[in-house]
Amino acid sequence: SSLHRSYGIQTLTNPTSKSYTRQIRRETTQLTGEQMTPVWKGPLRDGITQSLINKYLTCPYRFFLYAGLGLEEPRQLHPNLIWGDTFHKGLELLIEKDKPQKDLSPEEWDEVIQKTNKHLKEKFPTAPGSFIHTIKRMLALYDDRYKGSSKFHTEVEFREPYETTNGYKVTLRGKVDALSHDRHTLVEHKCKGKIDQVQTSKEVPVDHQVLLYCYITTART
Repeated sequence: SSLHRSYGIQTLTNPTSKSYTRQIRRETTQLTGEQMTPVWKGPLRDGITQSLINKYLTCPYRFFLYAGLGLEEPRQLHPNLIWGDTFHKGLELLIEKDKPQKDLSPEEWDEVIQKTNKHLKEKFPTAPGSFIHTIKRMLALYDDRYKGSSKFHTEVEFREPYETTNGYKVTLRGKVDALSHDRHTLVEHKCKGKIDQVQTSKEVPVDHQVLLYCYITTART
């Protein structure tokens, strides 16, 4: 069923509806005094990601500012985001190996760390030098026994057509951290300071990203 909410100067409908793009254009014209094409080209052309879904559900008006006008709140790049991005790169390199990390030779480990450090220096040249050392320690703790004998693709992008229950055609879009060749195992990493296993077990079954990615990839776990 479609979502609908009146919010100040605008009325937003479900992003999967045809009236949504028309509404964006109308409100944008009122704000700027001229005809303006939305930054987001709509659910069929530009597609729907889990990030867009979450933005809309959090606040439809902020979604309008982001998707319609291309506005975002200014923010500084937090050191935790730099660390997480680099650690994510290290995980990607580990998963691409055809064996568990505990079975890697010293040379293979050095290759993973060197490529991870290169990513850090090229993308974040002002990052603290201590980052690569803590990332190396955390990578050594990574439990990748789920790999078994399976091989994995990393950074798998998808763009799939989908028809909603009310007949609207949309495109589902996203990028998966890793997916086994047989598409039975989906891997998505999240860096957090502390993991609450009870809370996580409650969140995963209703998480928009997990649900969307599992649907698209037909992954079982």
